[in-house]
Amino acid sequence: MTLATRAYMENRSGTDAASFGRYLKTIREKQGIAPEVVADAICVSIRQLRYIEAEDHQQLPGEVYTKGMLRAYAREIGVDPEDIIERYKLHRQAHEDALRRESEILAAGSKAFSRSMIALAVLGVIMVLSLYAFSRMESGTVSAPARQQKSQQAPAEQSQRQPSGLADDKAGMPENIAGLEKSRSGLQRLDIDAIDEVTLNVRIDDQPYTKYRLDPNDHVELAAKSGFELLISNAAGVRLRFNGRIVNLGSEPGRSVSIRLPQSNGNR
Repeated sequence: MTLATRAYMENRSGTDAASFGRYLKTIREKQGIAPEVVADAICVSIRQLRYIEAEDHQQLPGEVYTKGMLRAYAREIGVDPEDIIERYKLHRQAHEDALRRESEILAAGSKAFSRSMIALAVLGVIMVLSLYAFSRMESGTVSAPARQQKSQQAPAEQSQRQPSGLADDKAGMPENIAGLEKSRSGLQRLDIDAIDEVTLNVRIDDQPYTKYRLDPNDHVELAAKSGFELLISNAAGVRLRFNGRIVNLGSEPGRSVSIRLPQSNGNR
């Protein structure tokens, strides 16, 4: 057992017996050697020298490289290198043990928290099921004639609420719904359906272009505040619906097309 090991074992309760960096710093300062002189002599940066003297294991490099720096430092100020290495190993082991204990404490706390959350979730499910069962029991007290009367009144009320002409204009329903959604949200909407393999470059409002590579039956839905600009590699390979209306691109296979939506009056 070396002197450093013996000192560490005898003073484990709280002294600097196993210190390596602070020990080197104390010897250096007693000799009146500036840190820049040592850093230059052992070919390390002043920052690395500070990490050594602060015993900052998080900032020190790998063990092999650190041992090399410590040996060079010890020789430079006339300290036994092997004693410093032994101090470093003991200090590093204590540091790793502390990290491991901290990790175990955090893991135990996480497990306890998880168990608490599971218990709360189970309690919540029980409460929801209890409320549901209670509501079912309450609804069961309604008399059968009352339920029958309510069911008989429903068709009449429904027929009064139905807008006139809705059933007679089924063909225009998708466009009406799309226009209603647009007016409510204030957005322009574009539906893209791929018929064949096609590549599209789409610009939404003032944003950069986005490239889409679509296969047959692929579907894309987009929304914009002002509109879209599209570069389509194969006009016949794609079907567009803008705010619920079909956009005519032509049907010539392989023809590329550039289009802006909404279209200006001159393009229509």
